[in-house]
Amino acid sequence: MSRRAHLIELGLVLVLWDEQTAEVLNPHASKIISVVSLQRGEQTFTSLKSLQGRELLKQNILSAKQKIMQTEVGRFGIENILFTRYTLQ
Repeated sequence: MSRRAHLIELGLVLVLWDEQTAEVLNPHASKIISVVSLQRGEQTFTSLKSLQGRELLKQNILSAKQKIMQTEVGRFGIENILFTRYTLQ
């Protein structure tokens, strides 16, 4: 059985609680970026095409990023995530 390669391109904006969160977020950017890749990799292409799959991805990314912020700086700091680009081919 041949598996077809797919392109998945995401663009995100983090909605932060305050300006101080942006300052403490910068040193942890690489960890936070890797969360997106890990969370995206845990879902199938088919599930990512559905609205429910997109919302699940968003919630999983938000939860994982908040956990990193809580561990690293002692507070969540990230209120929401917005997709600015969501391309599946």
